[in-house]
Parts: sequence; C-alpha cells; structure tokens
Amino acid sequence: FTTNITDTRPTAMPVANGTRQDCISYLDPPMMLPPVFVDGVEQNRTYTSVCSVVAAAYNLTLSQLKDWNPSLGPANSTADCVMSPTSRYCVRDIVQQVNATAACIQYEMAKPGMTCQAFAGRWGLDFKGQFRAWNPMVQADCTGFQAGMLTKDYCVAVNKYRQPGQIASCNKWAVANNTNFYDKPCQIIETKFGMNHNRFVAWNP
Repeated sequence: FTTNITDTRPTAMPVANGTRQDCISYLDPPMMLPPVFVDGVEQNRTYTSVCSVVAAAYNLTLSQLKDWNPSLGPANSTADCVMSPTSRYCVRDIVQQVNATAACIQYEMAKPGMTCQAFAGRWGLDFKGQFRAWNPMVQADCTGFQAGMLTKDYCVAVNKYRQPGQIASCNKWAVANNTNFYDKPCQIIETKFGMNHNRFVAWNP
C-alpha cells in the first residue's frame, strides 16, 4: 500500500545568485518599513524592495549591498535597483551586540520596521520586565531601541538570570517564556514546581 504525501511546509527562498554564503543575516524581500502614526493611530504597514532603502535600513552603502549581492548590479554603479521577491540577500556580515546583561546567552537582531514591544513579543518576552532588564540601554518609551538601522543585536535569552529582589537562597530558575507566556505564566510555573501563589510571589517580588 503506497500513499503519496505532499509536503506543504514552507521552504526558505534560495540565496540570490552570487550572494555571499557567510553572512549573519539575510533578507527575504520585501522589507517592512517603520510604522507611521497619524493622530496616534498606526497606519497600514508598507514594504519596499528598493536597494537604496534597504541598504540605508541596514546601515550599508549601496555599493556594499551590491558587492555582497552581485546579482543586484556592479558595486561601482550608483544606479539603484530592486530586489527579487524570490531570492534572499545578504544584509549583514558581522554581529554587533548591545551592552546587555552578562548572563545573556542569545542575541538577535530586530529587523527594520519592528517596534520594541513587537520584537520582545516575538521572543516571548515581557518588554517592561525581562526585555528591559536584559537590555538596560532600552528605555520604557523605547528610546535606545533601533531596528535594523544600526544592526545591533539584543539579548533574548539568559542563563540563570537573577531578577531584582529575588530570594537570595534561590538555586533553581525557570524561564517564563519556556512556558506559555501569554497564558497564565505564574500558574504554569507554580503547578510544575508544586508551589502556592503566595510563596512564588514572595520569592519573586
């Protein structure tokens, strides 16, 4: 008995012809542009595949972008170009980490167009709590956070990070975003470790 099964899982787009294979970050066009607000209301997001705009968002010159991605045209040409929606392009070749907590074990870059809250939420982090504690240069109003422009990597995971005020004798930690962050994270941890809520809060004020 034979059954034909079609794999419907999405596959990554191929790297553009001639593009560097050793890059840290690749872009799948189009690139999302930063949000625009009118009277405090966010407008519909817009996207672009124009090379000069993408280069500026990743703090690159047009020449650098073309040099890393030869299919976009000669690096010594000032002519603008448009990225193909069916290819991936190199947009960063080194990791630049922000001044984060020493306990950080994973850094990730915020892509152009992302807000600080959206980036934190993508990694299952509470922006006001975990994310800002791990990345103290980011202020409550998002000052200090830049998506793509300076190609900085923000801390999104730590190893045994001690939150301010935690009981000094603590010798075991659980990462909230390893549970279901958006669905009663306290209750999930309390149930898993057999703790009542009052004790959990007392240990983690």
